[in-house]
Amino acid sequence: MNVFIVKLRQLGNGCNVCGQFVGCILYADDIIILSASVRGLQTMLVCVFEVSRDLHLTFNCAKSSCFSIGKGNKLTISDMNQIENLTI
Repeated sequence: MNVFIVKLRQLGNGCNVCGQFVGCILYADDIIILSASVRGLQTMLVCVFEVSRDLHLTFNCAKSSCFSIGKGNKLTISDMNQIENLTI
């Protein structure tokens, strides 16, 4: 799981608190991705997708979700099950 942290930190898109990268939080086989922007989040999701593909891992879209807080909370977020077969 460390490969996710390393790759996401290298992007520079995740959240930082007091100079510490907190763009992803991992617990067992669960991952939370945090970004201050929608564009940054999309970049991070592509990175996670590519790492997962390289490691032959899959994500369960039925157990995945996305939400926004703040001014962008009026954005419409597509159901992740609809993009399950999306090629990035």
